[in-house]
Amino acid sequence: MKKWLIKYISSHLTAVVLLPCFLLAGVIFYDVSISLNKMSDAKQVESNAFLVHKVLNLVHETQKERGSSAGYLGSKGQLFKQDLSNQHNSTDNKLNELRKTIKKYGASSSIENHLNQFVTTFSDIRSIRNSVTNLSIPTADVIKFYTDINKDGLSMVIEAGRLTRDALISKELFSIYSFSSAKEASGIERAVLSNVLASDNFTFELRNLHIKLLTEQDVYIHEALDASPPQMHDIFEQVLKAPEFESVNRYRESVKNKNNGFGINPTDWFQA
Repeated sequence: MKKWLIKYISSHLTAVVLLPCFLLAGVIFYDVSISLNKMSDAKQVESNAFLVHKVLNLVHETQKERGSSAGYLGSKGQLFKQDLSNQHNSTDNKLNELRKTIKKYGASSSIENHLNQFVTTFSDIRSIRNSVTNLSIPTADVIKFYTDINKDGLSMVIEAGRLTRDALISKELFSIYSFSSAKEASGIERAVLSNVLASDNFTFELRNLHIKLLTEQDVYIHEALDASPPQMHDIFEQVLKAPEFESVNRYRESVKNKNNGFGINPTDWFQA
């Protein structure tokens, strides 16, 4: 099973070319399915985990939309135009899937209320998208909008963990939350550097934010590894050794000691 997972993720990533975000997402979704198998005797907990899975699917798309939006704004609309349009459709599809799943499956009352509130936060997304398209909104406001949505979605993983009496499932969900949080920090980093490279300007504020995001990723990954059961720990370790992570690190080194003149296509970084 472990070898199949690594092979599956690698082949899927070849088409999507979105590391580390998609790679981490693949592990997260896989491990939610492991938790589901262990919840066969706990109908309510199983429904909660399945709904969380759908939330993570949606968060993955809003992370990509955040990055594309930041790149579009940084390039003053010269880059990411088609990518952004396609991404809007992908996000909308996952949002519709979540809405249908909420109607089909009954979650525990606390998660159900949280889910309904989470879906409501998307009521402003059309307005945000129009402002991005018209270049009439600061990049910081766009990043905050999507980041707030993602943090709210990720908090449901912890909530689901608190509602189960199975110590192992709770431990797995905490590991998934930590890895999801590392993925979220890497998504913000992707958005920030997309904007930096598109504008060819690394401001003092953005550099400090970038350093903070790198630190957060390290902390969350270590938390995930420390808390994960043996099988999940092995999967995390193998995924973190993937060569694609070296590609991301090379881009990081390229901008480490420069404020401008990077000579890097922001779309190449976004797909690294």
